[in-house]
Amino acid sequence: MSYAPNTPFLSVFFYPFTFLPAYSAKIVFNTLSVLLFSYSINKWFVRIKIKPQYLILILLIVAIPITNGLLFGQVYLLLFFLLSEGYFALKNGNNIKVALFWSIVICLKVFPIFLLLFLILNRKFRPFIHSIVGVFILFLFSLIFVDFEVWKFYLMEALPKALSGEIYAEFVPHYQSVDELLKHYFVFHPNYNPNPIYDSYPLYKGILLGFKSLLMMVGVLLAIQKKELLIQFCYWIFAAMLFSSYGSSYSMILVLFMAILLLQYNKVFKVRSVVFFILLFLMSNLPVSLFIGFNFPFIKTLFYLSILFLLFFREITFNKLRYLLGLSILVSIIIFAKQEKLIPEDYFTSENQPGLIYDYDVNESELSAKYWSVEGEKEFVFKEAISSQSIDNIELIDNQIYYHGKQMTFINSNKLKPVCINRNTIVYLSDQGRGLGFYTVRELKIPLK
Repeated sequence: MSYAPNTPFLSVFFYPFTFLPAYSAKIVFNTLSVLLFSYSINKWFVRIKIKPQYLILILLIVAIPITNGLLFGQVYLLLFFLLSEGYFALKNGNNIKVALFWSIVICLKVFPIFLLLFLILNRKFRPFIHSIVGVFILFLFSLIFVDFEVWKFYLMEALPKALSGEIYAEFVPHYQSVDELLKHYFVFHPNYNPNPIYDSYPLYKGILLGFKSLLMMVGVLLAIQKKELLIQFCYWIFAAMLFSSYGSSYSMILVLFMAILLLQYNKVFKVRSVVFFILLFLMSNLPVSLFIGFNFPFIKTLFYLSILFLLFFREITFNKLRYLLGLSILVSIIIFAKQEKLIPEDYFTSENQPGLIYDYDVNESELSAKYWSVEGEKEFVFKEAISSQSIDNIELIDNQIYYHGKQMTFINSNKLKPVCINRNTIVYLSDQGRGLGFYTVRELKIPLK
């Protein structure tokens, strides 16, 4: 199940399918996606003169992502078509078609916004302007179906949380992102990550932002060095995937661009290229569950980084790469020095709580949380005994809890339903460090007078 927030435009895009029965709508959408994907693959083979027998290799690399994408009705086959057609239009100098395809893909998924930077860096100002206009037109069109307040909520609340890695729970190694890897080893959590290598939230943020700055600088340098458009195009797609804190099986369809980049140079049978194809295959098809229980569960993340260094960083001379690494380390140090330490809100008891709590009740001597699962609404009863409860003198103002007029919390998170229990503890719902509305029951002790 995916918990990543989608753009409001996505609901507009799927609106025509709501006129069909659910089963028929899925068949129609999947059929359309497969046809457009097949059209794009054929076009790549013709354009860069790839031998037809390599089609089997291409399909093997993304066999599981395609299967999962179809099973879950995902848009990544369609995204591949839109990204490909935009690139072909750019090569042909058709600015309107570039704007048409890439404005749609940006409105469907946020990550292709990196393509606008790709256009600017390569001085493709007309398709850049046309794409900006296209996004704005699609936004205005969506307002016919989606209220502006929905867009405002998405841009001001949902998207910032997602961009900061707060998508579902605090720690989700299944995402296999660089963000999750660093968080796993440098951020302590008593319930979900009790044994980091070193507990330092500023260090985690510093290394993460230093790594992202390195990705940006490499992309800029590739443009300055006037590397081929295909290399830069594939790099920015891969960089966008690495930027994201979220990862999924079906998104691996996009690694096909890296396979196409390799096939472009007809180096399939060179040792290094064979290694690349093996990495792409494993990265796309290995189930995360195979190694999630290992001492080092981020095997796929290593594959990502290997592709990054061996396929793209090799396009930059060692001396220049050395300077970029130095600058990224400097960024890490500055962020580390300025980043405030994380002050986590304490969980109520040490029990592992369900991920989708939306309410709780205090009944007689127990506290029970209500949550959603794939089986529907459920209830989770905490073991700690409750002797009393009260809501007297407790207020929730601007997502901060006040007790007897005194502010008790100062952390920026969404909070709900504060209740005083046992005369010395305030319990409440909070989504700190988690996706928007993915509440867990937290507690704070009332200081003795």
